[in-house]
Amino acid sequence: MFHKYHAVACLALAAATLPNLAHAQDTLVQQKNLGQDGQPTLIEFSPAGKLTARAAESEQVIRRQLFLGANDQLRPVRTETDQLGFSHQKFNQYYKGVKVEHATYTAHARGGQIESLSGDFEKVGELSVTPALSADAALGRAMAAVGAKKYMWQDAREEAGLKARTQDTDASYKPEGELVLVRDARQNAETGPLVLAWKFNIYAA
Repeated sequence: MFHKYHAVACLALAAATLPNLAHAQDTLVQQKNLGQDGQPTLIEFSPAGKLTARAAESEQVIRRQLFLGANDQLRPVRTETDQLGFSHQKFNQYYKGVKVEHATYTAHARGGQIESLSGDFEKVGELSVTPALSADAALGRAMAAVGAKKYMWQDAREEAGLKARTQDTDASYKPEGELVLVRDARQNAETGPLVLAWKFNIYAA
């Protein structure tokens, strides 16, 4: 009986912390714009928020504001500084190690403090990242969809030219598949469900 009440108490405590966390986040945010999917596309910090949002902790700040889970990863892409002295650190979103297409988030900072965040974030939920097709099988389907008579990697002269230019004997136009998560354009490119897909860069001769 003790264990039952103890479990209920823990659940109640966990539920109670959620509004407190949301309230704390609200006091740090001056403005928040949401996209069609309800996810933030712009977060501007209040003066108090800027004091706690340090540029050196950009990834952690984004994770807190977007409530990222254990399966969500942010990988830095680049950091640029503009003429006004703002630094813009861009991250790509990954889910269970798989890149989420078109999902990037940027921290905009000045003087070591983050002033705003912007970008597109996908709330993935629970999704398998084990492909039903191998990369070779997927490439075969992609080639059939393109329907070219000949592809660059099937042209010996093009392949030789690429190897010479890159000084890499292993260089080839034959694409290597990359697993990504992307909106299913067969339903709707903007709001369709996220699906696991193979991505190829295919060059026709």
